[in-house]
Amino acid sequence: MSTNLTEQDSGYLWARTLEIAAQDAYVGIGFRMPLQLVNPRLHELRRIRVVANYQFGKGASKAFPKTILITRSPNTHRIRHIYNNEELLATYRPKDGLLALSTPGGQALRGIFKPPRLRVEVVPGVEEFIKKGGNVFCKHVQHADPELRPAEEVLVVDEKDRLLAVGRSFFNAEEMLSFKIGVAVKVRHGIEG
Repeated sequence: MSTNLTEQDSGYLWARTLEIAAQDAYVGIGFRMPLQLVNPRLHELRRIRVVANYQFGKGASKAFPKTILITRSPNTHRIRHIYNNEELLATYRPKDGLLALSTPGGQALRGIFKPPRLRVEVVPGVEEFIKKGGNVFCKHVQHADPELRPAEEVLVVDEKDRLLAVGRSFFNAEEMLSFKIGVAVKVRHGIEG
């Protein structure tokens, strides 16, 4: 096997070396390489599904099929994002190990669970505001899942059970329905936002 390089080969190697060095330099001065979508390992897929069942209820793991892809943190190599069909379903929260939903993830759960599970239903007239990412105030809440607790992931829906947004609850269901002031749900993503 010959080790002699032609001018063209050496030019390619030189350009590739510069490209790798430039990437290292960007990472070194605070820029990050883009996260890559990869297939989860078996134990990672199991973890995602167990967390989904724990957090949202039995059967929530159906929202995370075997075809999901994940990104891992470049520093800790832990799961960061969960995708299905190139849509972000959820983000793994490192502080508590639970999932923060995106609107496609909310749609998947809405299809699995019957109302009122995980839902906060709003009064007519505020749908456009919430679709654009506006928070849900207590005075806007018409019905809520009686099992909701503060700081849970919720699906904000209209009277016809159409998803408007996903977010985190500030109060339990009883408080949402009885209070007239204050934020009931801090919206993370509206379907148009």
